[in-house]
Amino acid sequence: MSVYVSPDGEYPMHLQDIRRVHPDWQKGDSLPEGWFMVDERLEEEKPDGIWAEGTNPPHVDPETGELNPGDQPVAILIWSNELAFVDDDPSQPYLKWTSEEIPIEDVVVDHPPENGEIPWPERIEE
Repeated sequence: MSVYVSPDGEYPMHLQDIRRVHPDWQKGDSLPEGWFMVDERLEEEKPDGIWAEGTNPPHVDPETGELNPGDQPVAILIWSNELAFVDDDPSQPYLKWTSEEIPIEDVVVDHPPENGEIPWPERIEE
C-alpha cells in the first residue's frame, strides 16, 4: 500500500486523502502538485533479537525442516519506521527504519514463546 505526503506536510496520507482534495484524480495519474509518494525502501531482513557470540538464534533445521527455538537472545529488537527525506529534500520522502534494543533482563514474559517466536516485551517498571 502506497503512502503519501500532502502539500501541507501531512503524513501518512493515502489515495482516499488525495481524492478528497482532488476528486477527479485517479491512481495512475501524475500526482497533484505538492503531493509526494513515500519511497518504501525494502531494508535487509530485520532480526527480532541479538544473540551472544557463539550462541544459536532460532532457525529452521535444514535436515528436518523443523523450527529450532535456539538459545535465548541477550536482547530483543523492536522495529519502527519514521518519515525521512533524502538529502533533507521534502520532495524525496522515504521510510527510515530504526530499532530499539531491549536487554532480555528487562523483558517479562507471561508465557513461553510459541513456535520459537520472541513475544512482544513488557518493560519491568523500576
